[in-house]
Amino acid sequence: MLTLTPQDLYSIDGLRKIDELFQEEVKRHCPNLLERLIEARCTGEGDAELIIELAHLLERFITKIFHIEEELKAYQKLHEEFLDLYKCKRNFVQRYAIKKFPDRESLTLNVEEALLSILEVANIPVDENVFASKVNAWMEDKEQYEQQLDIAAQYAAHMVYSGSKSILFQVPQKYEAENLIPVDRACLDNNIDVTVAKSCLIKERTGFNIANPPSANKALNEVHYCILCHKQKRDSCSKGMVDKQGIVKASPLQVLMTGCPLKVKISETNLLKSQGLVLSPLAVIAVDNPMCALTGHRICNDCSRACIYQKQQPVDVPSIESYILDSVLNLPYGFEIYSLFTRWNPFHLQTFCPRNLQIKTFL
Repeated sequence: MLTLTPQDLYSIDGLRKIDELFQEEVKRHCPNLLERLIEARCTGEGDAELIIELAHLLERFITKIFHIEEELKAYQKLHEEFLDLYKCKRNFVQRYAIKKFPDRESLTLNVEEALLSILEVANIPVDENVFASKVNAWMEDKEQYEQQLDIAAQYAAHMVYSGSKSILFQVPQKYEAENLIPVDRACLDNNIDVTVAKSCLIKERTGFNIANPPSANKALNEVHYCILCHKQKRDSCSKGMVDKQGIVKASPLQVLMTGCPLKVKISETNLLKSQGLVLSPLAVIAVDNPMCALTGHRICNDCSRACIYQKQQPVDVPSIESYILDSVLNLPYGFEIYSLFTRWNPFHLQTFCPRNLQIKTFL
């Protein structure tokens, strides 16, 4: 049983007590892992594998401290539901429907009426979760459900080409440096033509509120879109896009692709989030960016600019970061958990606990 007081979260002795309890948790799970952690702390260096192995233990440890088991189960259920949606998007919409019907002209059916009949639902547009569930089942036996899959594929292609707002039917678009922002032409009172951003893109901000609140499906879609290139040591979103000589490359708009200025472990964070973790991804972010509440969606985009995807739209890393933080802050004791990670963080191998205060007189 973990016995801690609120004062333990804000005192050096209390944080050391938390660290000792965490080490005991690691030792119970795997003594060898604790040895690797201690060795990494001595050298101040550790690999991504160590962080990823510790992440699941940290998730469980923090959950026990704050008694938030039920709340995390709700997030895990949300993640499991999204996986069904993403499975349909990846395997059916992108790899089957779009390839079979490459443009709007190739569609041959009144797809909406045909789809209503095979799904046995009353309204269009069909609920994306219902559609994904049915299609995933049909994909298990393509021969038996060939007709149903053909109708569903035409509907999916129709939704993609119609610009559906559903995550299920949004596929990566080609990256065009000269056309990053959709625009309209407008005529002023003095008959001068001007170019303006499309009105649907303009969102008024009220005070310090986020113009686009984090969306679970959108963020998880971006998480699974990421190819986790830290495994090949090519995580340019974090380290920057460099050539063989180690020189930072410039984008087509001649902006240097330096990656995250704080060198946040973005790929590792996305991997943990893709595994359904809620707390540990924030702990990884907080190592290099403890003030992540001041970054994220609509604030910075150096990471996305240097994404490994250079010919199609990049991973929206800032939105992922904002969602990860928002998920934790919406938990009971969410702020306390975030605040704790900024003072005690087992992933910070050099300064996992605050150092002792040193009283020195300068004047």
